[in-house]
This record gives sequence, C-alpha cells and structure tokens, in this order.
Amino acid sequence: ITVWQLLTHRAGLIGNLGADSEAIGRDSMLARLMRTPLRAAPGAEAFYSNAGYAALAAIVEVASGLSYEAYVRD
Repeated sequence: ITVWQLLTHRAGLIGNLGADSEAIGRDSMLARLMRTPLRAAPGAEAFYSNAGYAALAAIVEVASGLSYEAYVRD
C-alpha cells in the first residue's frame, strides 16, 4: 500500500475501524488496521476510507515527530 493509494482511497482498506466517536490511540488503531482484511487488492478499486486517512495521520506523526494536530497547526 502506497501513500498515493491511501490519498486516493485505492489502498483496498475498509471504510472505518469503529465509531467516529471512539477514542483510540495511534498504536491501537494501527494494530486494528493490520488485523482487518483488505476489501480489495491495493490499487484495484476505489473505496472511501476513513481508515486510510487515519493511517496517513500516523505517517505524518512518525515522519514529523509531532502529533497530527500539532503538525497541522504548525
């Protein structure tokens, strides 16, 4: 799965990992995401995916060393 596939909803991921109101940390979210079967092969089809955008936020946090909120604010 590439960053481009995450950005364009073509990563094959499901839509959501839980309720939008559920508070979940980055590590727990990524563990849940890794346990969830793909909806389609990466790049094969487009499906809107909040889970993919959560993965993108995790990438921003690890790459920047900041929380997603702090990165966006800065």
